Amino acid sequence: MSAYGAARRLFVYGTLMFSEVFAAVCGVRPAGQAATVQGYARRRVRDAIYPALVECAGARTDGLLLDDIDAAQWRQLDAFEGALYERVTVQVERDADGLRVAAQTYVAAPQSRHHVLDEPWQLPAFDSRELAGYLE
Repeated sequence: MSAYGAARRLFVYGTLMFSEVFAAVCGVRPAGQAATVQGYARRRVRDAIYPALVECAGARTDGLLLDDIDAAQWRQLDAFEGALYERVTVQVERDADGLRVAAQTYVAAPQSRHHVLDEPWQLPAFDSRELAGYLE
């Protein structure tokens, strides 16, 4: 991995895919590129409107790959994600060219896994029903 590597890339799969949510957390609207991570599933979190990513053999999750995440943004993201999540390195495939790169993402932390339901989280449903309220 280059010096750039996963330390500057973030794979987002839920609320942070919306540039207005990312801007509320980090103060910028990043340009992302469509990407996929294999072996992980996006699931609903009990009593929440946001998802968690969990390891799941055979699953794939679509999201966005964001580049140029700096140290201040990582601190803001870590605080936003809280104790429910842990940041891990995953291999992400960029949709445009099929290139696989290392990136950081937030997955359900082992101690929080009992909060994650075995039900998929639906991005379109969040967009149409929850996004406006979530931003408030």
